[in-house]
Amino acid sequence: MYLLIVFSFILWYSFILVLFAGWKRSLNRIVHMPEAENLPMISVVVPVRNEAHNLPSLFQDLIRQRQPAHEIILADDHSSDDTLLLCRQFAEINPSVRWVQPQSGCEGKKAALSAGIAAATGDIILTTDADCRLPESWIRAMTACFRQNDTLFVAGPVLLTGSSLLQRLLGLEQLALQAVAAASFGLNRPVFCSGANLAFRKPAFLQAGGYSANLHIPSGDDVFLMQRIKQKCDGNLLFCNSPAATVLTSPPETWTHLISQRIRWAGKWKALGVGTTALAFFVFLFHVLLLTFPVWAMSWVITLPQVLGLVFIKWMLEFILLSRVARGLGTAFSAADFLCAQFLFPLYVVLAGILALKKKTLWKGRIINTR
Repeated sequence: MYLLIVFSFILWYSFILVLFAGWKRSLNRIVHMPEAENLPMISVVVPVRNEAHNLPSLFQDLIRQRQPAHEIILADDHSSDDTLLLCRQFAEINPSVRWVQPQSGCEGKKAALSAGIAAATGDIILTTDADCRLPESWIRAMTACFRQNDTLFVAGPVLLTGSSLLQRLLGLEQLALQAVAAASFGLNRPVFCSGANLAFRKPAFLQAGGYSANLHIPSGDDVFLMQRIKQKCDGNLLFCNSPAATVLTSPPETWTHLISQRIRWAGKWKALGVGTTALAFFVFLFHVLLLTFPVWAMSWVITLPQVLGLVFIKWMLEFILLSRVARGLGTAFSAADFLCAQFLFPLYVVLAGILALKKKTLWKGRIINTR
């Protein structure tokens, strides 16, 4: 058992070192341009459902862009609040804004996105979510990546806001996910991205078949599209690891919302491929090992100095990686929060993995079947 524990830590150290290499390569793959001139038409597509409380802030961010989009399409997913009314009012005072709805009988984020992208006239499509805050340089930074003519798909960073302990810890988790995303793109093996900050060429979207192959899965519009463009199209997929492209969004406000979100996300894991599923399973098992350390120590399978040595190396590598990613994305990094997370995350990861086995959850007023 001792050798198995040591081997597991060596695998984890190797994983972190691979993320280091991938993060560095992702920096080198982007040719950052201060201006994105002479680009094709740009369409921003935003799927919305019951987002009346978030839309005023989103509208302000969109009209304040230093490089405005040629058009903004708000795709309403059968909202039951004042979302559609606000979309209509915004479109009335802004000629570049339109709103659409999916066909009758079609619902869900993928259906709304499909309707919005079908209506879009731009060659480059940018997508975000209604609960996001966009920097004024967002469109400019994301579209500048397409100055490299073979670029088909660009993922941008998404970070969390909030000051409570739960929100700060979730922000650290999100920072780690950005490290994984950027590193995987840098190694040309993308495994993760967020629909809250994406850009892609519409011809590549159509060639890949859009979301048609995964309409039965409620989440994963972002990752599935990334995978299909990678498989079906000949071109580059990049991660725009720049503060100018960083989108901010609020984390779930309660544990109930957090669990519901994680159950919804878990519905896509089985369809993401063997490699991604194996990585998620390894992360889960490694945190199970961390939780059971006291048992092994009391059984004299491993001594306390050995435990402290293995854990110290883990903390050191993770601290250096996350602090570098935070600095690269222009966000704060708290050593105190990092230390707190080291004690809480193993329990959180294991519980989230177990709860994610549930087949149904409530999301924005709908019962969602994740299997």
